Amino acid sequence: MVEVIDAPWAGIPARIRWHKRRWRCLEKTCQTVTFLEHDERVCAPRARLGMRAIRWAIRQ
Repeated sequence: MVEVIDAPWAGIPARIRWHKRRWRCLEKTCQTVTFLEHDERVCAPRARLGMRAIRWAIRQ
């Protein structure tokens, strides 16, 4: 599970808890054995701030 800081909602701090799925490649020729689900709309890889929180902070 990954926790990302999100933009406040009605003045209350918010966080996103995302249960990322772990994928596994069963092909013998595959160099990447396992990898995690990722969505750029939520946050950048290894980021602690969500995209909405970044936009909110810039507007402030």
